Amino acid sequence: MFIICNFECLAVGVMISLIRKVIIANDWARAGPEQGTFNKGKKILATNDVDDIEVIFSADEIAVRLEKLAAEIADRNLADLIVVPILKGSFVFAADLLRALHHIGMTPEVDFLTLSSYRNSKVSSGTVEILRDVELEVSGRNVLIVDDVLDSGRTLAFAKDLIAARGAKSIKTCVLLEKTVERAVNLETDFRAFMCPDTFVVGYGMDVAHRYRELPFVGRVVEN
Repeated sequence: MFIICNFECLAVGVMISLIRKVIIANDWARAGPEQGTFNKGKKILATNDVDDIEVIFSADEIAVRLEKLAAEIADRNLADLIVVPILKGSFVFAADLLRALHHIGMTPEVDFLTLSSYRNSKVSSGTVEILRDVELEVSGRNVLIVDDVLDSGRTLAFAKDLIAARGAKSIKTCVLLEKTVERAVNLETDFRAFMCPDTFVVGYGMDVAHRYRELPFVGRVVEN
């Protein structure tokens, strides 16, 4: 009787453990931003409880792609390199990319350029403003400009012209997302992480009116 009771208790314990694992797995599939796992195309309730965010590129996809992107950059043999992220939208992408470059042995210097053409709008004003200029001397140096999105091309073209006017040896550009839209200027990027649909994106450092930068994925706002 004692043996049978122990066996039945063990069986119940195993069953409870399995049920718990199923519940945890289901909760993980429904995970929010704080748990860091998302399924492409799945709508995640944003922190303001008003809008949904549809995932376009997940955190895992971005991490895998950045390792390959760093290797592509390293293959160009850009000695004496300065990396210039364009703030604010590229700050998370640039930080992760710089760590990926470090992991494969590159040691670039880093400076920042803050430009704006959107302000609090979802539509570019068409005018690029310098909010913070680079401080490093770029003359005679290889420069990699890092930006979040290539769409109209105005911001990236402005940054290239600015650096070129200061005598950089070479200027390469790298973007997280290249949108499939008509450019306002004649510009092609040297490196990109992803091609992106023509939609306004948020997350992974990108915002709308200073919201959603903290999200670890790239998504779009689905207004309710």
